[in-house]
Amino acid sequence: MNRRAVEELLWLLVLVLLDALLLKLLVDGTVTVFLSPRMVPFVWFALSALAALTLNQLGSVCKTLAGDPGHAGESIRLYSFVFLIPIYLAFTAMPDAFSAQKLDNRAVDIAGAALGQTAGDALHDMPVPGKESQRAAAGGLAAMEPCLIAETAIPEGGGGIRDDFADYLYRDPSELDGSQMTVCGYVYKDDAFPENTILVSRLMINCCAADASIVGFHVRVANSDDFVQNEWVQATGIAEAVRMDIGGTFYELPVIKGGAVCRIDAFETPYIYP
Repeated sequence: MNRRAVEELLWLLVLVLLDALLLKLLVDGTVTVFLSPRMVPFVWFALSALAALTLNQLGSVCKTLAGDPGHAGESIRLYSFVFLIPIYLAFTAMPDAFSAQKLDNRAVDIAGAALGQTAGDALHDMPVPGKESQRAAAGGLAAMEPCLIAETAIPEGGGGIRDDFADYLYRDPSELDGSQMTVCGYVYKDDAFPENTILVSRLMINCCAADASIVGFHVRVANSDDFVQNEWVQATGIAEAVRMDIGGTFYELPVIKGGAVCRIDAFETPYIYP
């Protein structure tokens, strides 16, 4: 077998492995680790195009093996070897679902309304003006009744774990004020949060993993040290709209209080897709 035939076979191998990789991601659902479900049809289209290129390359290999002079004198495509490295890594070191811990360098997408105030304009961590609350003169979040640790999660009608995260995400904090909320997600802790306050968070993917952001709801707990970063919990309690200082800007945010927090297993599909 001449050198040119080896090069053509190597390029064919690269294309076949790429076909197999994309097909694997699509069939086992792993593609949604990297892309929003609405982007999956485009991956099928890409696989179809790649399959066409593979068939074309197969024809080129056949011509080379038959001694077609049309391939004589072409340069050696040593760069074909380079493609084998990421393909090998993709098959042997496929990442699992992204988590809040893996995206610590990203900012939290605050689920609330910016009030456009600075620290000098308003009190820190206080109820939104106009809302009736016995905490108004008692120190803000520190006076909230915390959510206590529970052993059993609240089920939903179908037998699974109740989770209304997506239903609450885009609702106005003032609309949620006083309502009962049940949300599931990762525990996310940050020094910028008020004391004994955690964020029950999820990763939201608009298009692909590159634009993933952390979204969530603050939960008042008795002791935030009882919770480990990135563990999954279900939090249930009463929401109260609170004006909170995040990075020098005040936001009106729903904070869950006076309920229970239970540790649960991570969801099979841990993301939120808008």
